Amino acid sequence: MIRFNLTLVSLIALFSSSQLYAHPGHGNEVANNPHGLLHYLTEPVHFMPVAAIGVIVLLFVTGRKFLQRFRNRQQAVIISREIEKEK
Repeated sequence: MIRFNLTLVSLIALFSSSQLYAHPGHGNEVANNPHGLLHYLTEPVHFMPVAAIGVIVLLFVTGRKFLQRFRNRQQAVIISREIEKEK
């Protein structure tokens, strides 16, 4: 029964996905089409996922740099305290 349900859901997704997500602007695969790249940069359907991924990557990179800087400062404080104790 599970295999039947999985097959049914897979077939429905396979045949309906292109119809569900289609919007004007696709299918114009002409080499000199000036609206080709512009379509992907101005349509929210295409731009928002790319922008979201960019923001996530930016937050990840800046978060790692901030965390590394924080760890370096903590390590410097610990080392300076150990040096003061030795004196």
